[in-house]
Amino acid sequence: MRELGQASPCLPPISDARVVVTGAVGLVGRRLAYRFAEAGARVVAVDVDAPRLRKEFGGVANVLPVPGDVADEVFADDLFIELAASGGITALVNNAALTSLRVPFLQTTTAMFDDMLAANLRSVYLLSQRA
Repeated sequence: MRELGQASPCLPPISDARVVVTGAVGLVGRRLAYRFAEAGARVVAVDVDAPRLRKEFGGVANVLPVPGDVADEVFADDLFIELAASGGITALVNNAALTSLRVPFLQTTTAMFDDMLAANLRSVYLLSQRA
């Protein structure tokens, strides 16, 4: 991976943009956050895993780590109220998801299924509506 600040051949400079990336500590979210930051965007990196989020992005230029559950309506409201008060956003990348419950289907509980729907669908609805 290139050093921060190096130009990306794939992304034009976007120094005036503020981009929210959810699921920021996962493989795709992490790469997206760094790529946007490299291109000059101010990135709001959101993830439910606060320790990993702070470890990954604490002190990284152009990246603000924000821990929280994007499937939680109160968190979504608070996040976008704060973002609106500080200038709004340019783009939202709904990347947060639960991709595997790591248990056989017949052992999946209703609570596990509900958590997956919340992460994969409810969060997209909540954040997109507020954005």
